[in-house]
Amino acid sequence: MELLLNGPLGTDSVTLIGTTGGTTVRDRAPAYFSKRLRRVRALSSEDLDEFLESLIERGLLGEPDASDVWRSDLVVRGRRRDDGAEV
Repeated sequence: MELLLNGPLGTDSVTLIGTTGGTTVRDRAPAYFSKRLRRVRALSSEDLDEFLESLIERGLLGEPDASDVWRSDLVVRGRRRDDGAEV
């Protein structure tokens, strides 16, 4: 599996293979993103759907882009370490 950080943080790619003793990547999200983010939280599929639908309804995101995000294995939220902005 490959994670792609793309957006306000820049673009970085992290390759992950399998799970660690039953621990999923979602469970370990803070460990993977802690160098750049504080208060890392992996979004559940329900939270992601609600968030994307609100962006579409407000005209801030198009269906094709939302579709790309829906297919992601992992989406996280947090605060950038350098300026505290929520991402």
